[in-house]
Amino acid sequence: MESPKITEEEIIPAETLYDKAIDNVENDRFKSALESFEKLERQHPYSEYTERSRMMTTFIYFRLGDYDRTILAADRFLALYPSSSEAPYAMYLKGASQYNQIKDLTPRSADRAGCDCDIPVDHQQLPPTHAMPKTRKSGF
Repeated sequence: MESPKITEEEIIPAETLYDKAIDNVENDRFKSALESFEKLERQHPYSEYTERSRMMTTFIYFRLGDYDRTILAADRFLALYPSSSEAPYAMYLKGASQYNQIKDLTPRSADRAGCDCDIPVDHQQLPPTHAMPKTRKSGF
């Protein structure tokens, strides 16, 4: 039995991958953007663009409505960059994803869902309301 051949991946500059991914996000091509961000993280794990790439990946999962992956990506981002200026936004995306997964939205079920955000937040660092994506229900 022949083992599968491993092919080399062309190394593309981090800035080029990031710019391509952002262009895809701006044109609502989220799956292509995810591919570019994943390639950036794989090829340039210590690049200045990697932190932004991971935050954008979290945002894209949220926009696609993949709340489980949003929560995982937000947890990963917060574990890797706990003091990032983007940490409050990652916590917001995580909380909004948890909120959007509540099937029977009553005050009691919302209390039971709770928030597992145990990281203290400096509320002055939170992004402005107009920069946050819309959630399923108004009032969140």
